[in-house]
Amino acid sequence: METKSLSSSSVAVDVTREWPSLPSDQMALEMARLSRELSEATDDKIKAAQYGLIVLKEKERVQEENERIESLYEAAKRDAEANEEVSDILDFIWLSYVFLV
Repeated sequence: METKSLSSSSVAVDVTREWPSLPSDQMALEMARLSRELSEATDDKIKAAQYGLIVLKEKERVQEENERIESLYEAAKRDAEANEEVSDILDFIWLSYVFLV
């Protein structure tokens, strides 16, 4: 007696044990149905994996953009601090001039 097995992930179906009384044409129909379902499940997994890759690429793009914006922010912050120092120096010079005149 030949035993055929269909496996999807960790699930295995022993055809001769599960359907011992099915006529061969019904067994063939059931095998075709299970094959279609397995194919659909595989297609769904592939689509999910492809979508996951798209999400990962988008996440990477957003992280890079965030790093760029943070870098611009830090540069602007340094410029503002430098401008404040220059302003303080100019205020000191102006006040020195006013008091000397």
